[in-house]
Amino acid sequence: LELYKGVEPNGAVVKYAIGYMNFQVIIHRDRFPDEAAQMVRNESIKRIDQAYDVIAQAEAEIPKTVWMNLPQEDTAEYDKMLRKVRLSLLDDGVFDERAIKLMKAIRCRVDATRAECAS
Repeated sequence: LELYKGVEPNGAVVKYAIGYMNFQVIIHRDRFPDEAAQMVRNESIKRIDQAYDVIAQAEAEIPKTVWMNLPQEDTAEYDKMLRKVRLSLLDDGVFDERAIKLMKAIRCRVDATRAECAS
């Protein structure tokens, strides 16, 4: 991402996850056996730790002096704003309940101290 261009000389990388990447696989059902979809899901789950390792490695390559933590009150405001966005997307039919639960699980895995992770 060429982050160095944004952090030199006085920038920073904010330690706050704004978005999460996902992927979807669309197949022609008539060309694959019925169990293919479950096989893809199972394989994805088996590799989730590998994906987190890739992320950890990429983050480790960013110099510690460049990271910036947001003040807690700013983080709380961002959390509220993004919650509203998620609920709006749920209401609009863009997300379904399973997507909301999955994204919460990811947020809580990344930061178990979040208020939403207590429930």
